[in-house]
Amino acid sequence: MSLEFLGYARSGGGAGTRNAVAVVASVICSTFPVEEIARRVPGTVPVVHPFGCAQVGDDSTQTQRTLAGVAANPNVGAALIVGLGCETNQASVLAERIGAAKPIEILGIQEAGGSDVVVRVGSEIAARFVRDRERETRVRCGAEALTVGILGVDADERTYESV
Repeated sequence: MSLEFLGYARSGGGAGTRNAVAVVASVICSTFPVEEIARRVPGTVPVVHPFGCAQVGDDSTQTQRTLAGVAANPNVGAALIVGLGCETNQASVLAERIGAAKPIEILGIQEAGGSDVVVRVGSEIAARFVRDRERETRVRCGAEALTVGILGVDADERTYESV
């Protein structure tokens, strides 16, 4: 018996059960525009973190690897990366590291002329990505195409309230 599910087949051989648009902050300084874009555009997921600036060596590598892995996940159909422009974790380098064959665009706050411009332009890009993803249809995929993740958290009373 073959296990199958209806999913979004990805060119790399995997498949997603979701087709989200990730709006990724390359650095903590781009958190506000990333969250604002995601608030304005349904179907997007903000990916923010407190790193990306003045990191060196393994710290910088770990941040890039983690963010690239999130954006490359088969549940992400497209990604908008928002950077500041002067950070260690440059948005263009992060985009290259993702390596997945999916739509990826980059916006830089300094290059664009400020956060307000990035929110406006980024919202347009994200909305286009969402519309494009909505035109994609689910197809039958084998269970071997699934990527399973584990969320590691400390269990407390709040953990079980949402179950």
